[in-house]
Amino acid sequence: MIPFEIAVKDGAPVRVGGYTLVVRARVVQLRLPGSHGGLIWNRPIELSARDAAGAERILPIRDVTRRRQLRWLGLGLLGAWLISSARRRSR
Repeated sequence: MIPFEIAVKDGAPVRVGGYTLVVRARVVQLRLPGSHGGLIWNRPIELSARDAAGAERILPIRDVTRRRQLRWLGLGLLGAWLISSARRRSR
């Protein structure tokens, strides 16, 4: 058994009107050795839409919230670094 795995998995197909929709997600799994548990993180990455004629269209799913969170984290770290360097200069 591999304790760490990153994969792309398809969800269950859903019929809506004349389309079959399938969500694809990136799955990160961490299994803890010696136990039956672990950590699983799923993040949707795209939506596949197939019509009755068989034509498929891939629609990316952009995670705007995650991008904003990372931007705020970066700004916070930059601010902490600036405050720390300003305190060192004043001493």
